[in-house]
Amino acid sequence: MLLCPFLVVGSWFFLGMVTIVNQNIKTTVRSKYVGRALQISEFVLNEREIIFINTHLSPGQSESSKKKRKSEIKKIYKIVKEKEISILAGDFNETPDEFVYKFLKAKGFTSVCHSKKGFELNTFPSKYPTKCIDYIWIKGDSIDIQEVNHFGNEKDTKHKGNKVILNIKKIEKLKKNK
Repeated sequence: MLLCPFLVVGSWFFLGMVTIVNQNIKTTVRSKYVGRALQISEFVLNEREIIFINTHLSPGQSESSKKKRKSEIKKIYKIVKEKEISILAGDFNETPDEFVYKFLKAKGFTSVCHSKKGFELNTFPSKYPTKCIDYIWIKGDSIDIQEVNHFGNEKDTKHKGNKVILNIKKIEKLKKNK
């Protein structure tokens, strides 16, 4: 009986961050704590090494909340900075005019929604979204953004989710002439 509360808390803690992976792709999934939990999936697709991070940065608009998010995104960046392809997705709890968005752009990440549509889709609140705080970011060469849309409704979630279809192309290695 003592174990039961821990299972409930553990389920609640990770429930919002479920990553579903394709059975045909050998994937290593692990969690890491950077002030908040994140879920990391690493796999190879088309001979390209990919890291996918599902995150939910600290909520709130206080200065201490903003400082936490700043620290969290910098720790996440340390995890992905050397990877061939990085995909970051989730609830970043900041709008495009705030630090996290500007930091990721400065580090070479592309917001898939802004890149495909020319603007960010509002994601919060889910019933009548008035601001964007949920994103999918990519970094790497030869990635085509084919489609970006919303999903979810106010009965299912507080936020609209973003979904994307990416075409991650195989890069042919150049052969040296002898």
